[in-house]
Amino acid sequence: MRFDPARLSFAELARAAREGGEIPVVYALDPAQEAASRPLFGAGVRARGEAPIAWVEDQEYYLRSSGFGRLPLLELQATRMNAEPDDLSRTRHLSPRQRQLLARMEAWAAEAWPDRGGADFASSWRQIEARLAELESRADGVPGS
Repeated sequence: MRFDPARLSFAELARAAREGGEIPVVYALDPAQEAASRPLFGAGVRARGEAPIAWVEDQEYYLRSSGFGRLPLLELQATRMNAEPDDLSRTRHLSPRQRQLLARMEAWAAEAWPDRGGADFASSWRQIEARLAELESRADGVPGS
């Protein structure tokens, strides 16, 4: 979960999670977070190194390795898709237009596609559309031509 410490302190976040019964364990990123969550979670506080998840530096690891990493996605879509166990489950988070774009891209799977990286949704979409238009015009719309 990502939170904005300017709007909500880590202690407030941990307290709300505990009161809501949402989580049994807290993975603290630093000693201050550990100290803030220890009174609420006791032995349920874990240090960052004990977490069984990818950290911020690689939050889209599974998404990128699935091939969806090149598709323009909203941040929420990327987060949800990254948590899915397989590609079939991931597609349920796509809009109809994204599914169409993905199908067009998959027809040209042998081509190099830019990773969306830090590009915003609209910029990424335009970049992919331009690449598809180039490929389709160059080969009369037939992959592998």
